[in-house]
Order: sequence, then C-alpha cells, then structure tokens
Amino acid sequence: MGLRGRSNLTEERIFFITTTVKDFVPVFSEDKYSDILIHNIEHYQARYKFDILAYVIMPSHFHWIIINDPKHGTVSDLMGDIKKYSAWDILQELEKSGSIYLKKFYESKK
Repeated sequence: MGLRGRSNLTEERIFFITTTVKDFVPVFSEDKYSDILIHNIEHYQARYKFDILAYVIMPSHFHWIIINDPKHGTVSDLMGDIKKYSAWDILQELEKSGSIYLKKFYESKK
C-alpha cells in the first residue's frame, strides 16, 4: 500500500478518504460484508480516537471524512489496521458462505 504523500501529513487532522476493494469486486453490495467493515471501523475508532464526520459505503469502495488526532496514531496506521482486519474477516466469511466473490479475489491474486 503506497503512502501517496501521506507521510508528509503528520500534523493534519481532517481527512477525506476513499478506499476501494481489490479489482472493484462489489462485495459491499451484501449487507453482511458492510457490517463487517462497520464493526472494524468502530473497533479502531475506539483505539485511535478519531471522529467520523460522514461516510458512505458503495458496492466496491467507501468514502469517509474523519478527524484524526495524530497523538493516537496516523491516518496511515488506522487505515492499515481497518483494511487489513476487515479483509481478513470478510475473506473468512466469504469462505464460510462459498461466495462467488471469493473466486474473484483468488483469481486477482494470481
């Protein structure tokens, strides 16, 4: 995951963030996967102490605006954790349900 200049943003507090699912697989079109993302966001919100001003979850990506306190961690730290653990949890649920999305993720891994 490239930083795209975020390493320069150590004192900023307000961020507009967009992140996409690998190959734009529309995994968030099913509520259970959006719920996993929301659960992980809530978990890391308690850890990193950031405020959410607005968010929208689309089928293959999400946008949000947050206020982050850099003394609790950088935006890169919190996004890394949210993305990593949400991906693990979603992949685990995809495996349980035998979802077609799982095949798409494995194909893109090759």
